[in-house]
Order: sequence, then structure tokens, then C-alpha cells
Amino acid sequence: MKRIALLIGFFAMIGVVGLWTPALAGTYVNMSGAECVVENPSNNTSTAYYGRGLDFTARANTTNWVHCQIQTQDSTLVRLIRLQFYTESSLGRIKALHVYNGRTRVKLLDLDLTTTGGWSERVIDLGDYINLSRGLNLSFNTSTGSANTRYIFGNVAYFAY
Repeated sequence: MKRIALLIGFFAMIGVVGLWTPALAGTYVNMSGAECVVENPSNNTSTAYYGRGLDFTARANTTNWVHCQIQTQDSTLVRLIRLQFYTESSLGRIKALHVYNGRTRVKLLDLDLTTTGGWSERVIDLGDYINLSRGLNLSFNTSTGSANTRYIFGNVAYFAY
């Protein structure tokens, strides 16, 4: 009988400790697109920063880089990036993503993110966890087809562990 009481007490203690121990779970950390900048404004017919984000119209047959600096805590693990963006037509594309830990590029991804026009939200899997010690910087390469295309980078988020 003593053994049963000891076993019940032992498992009860493990259960209480288990409830106090945080699970490896994460949360999305959002950032307004207004924190993004266009590398080459001369490739645009207009560039504006609003509360809803970076809003620019790219000239036909041009490419540009959009750079977003996102505040992170030291030693943040990141694997997923969520991007909310708008294109005026299907001619606007996001062709690549470069991920930086501060000034050091740690990941290059070839993408082909398109829409039929309108708002789109995409989750980009970086393939493995990246430990950020100096802040997360993202650079998106945009490409415009045969007509001027409007882009809005509305919200960029990362999933922190």
C-alpha cells in the first residue's frame, strides 16, 4: 500500500512540475510594412509610407529590393516568415528572399510569389531554425512585368520560438 501511495505521489509531483514547465511553443511577432524601404526609388513612379505599410508603384520591366528591419530579442529562433502583400495585377512578383542576422546574410531563397491581383498572405518556411543574435533583416526582390504595378507591403511577421 505504501508503494502505491509513493507512486501516486511521485506521478502527481511530475504532473505539477510538468504544468509549470513551458512547452516549446512560439508566437508570431508582427511588424508594419512602414518599416520597409525600397532600395532603388528611381525604378518607381511613386513611393509612400502609410500606416498600412510601404506603398509603391514599380515601373514596367524593372526589379527592386524591399528591405525590412524587424526588432528581435537576442537568441531568437526563427523558422517561419509571414508576409502580407498586395499587387495590383498578376504582373507583380516576389522573386527572392534574403534573410540576415544583423548584417550577415544567413539564408537565400528563390521564390515565385504571385497573386491574381489584390491582397495575399504567404507563410515562407526557411527550412531550418535560424538563431538570430543581431536582429532580423529581410530583403524581398520584386519583379514587374510589361506594365507598371503597384505593391503594398502591409505586414511582415516572424514566428519566434
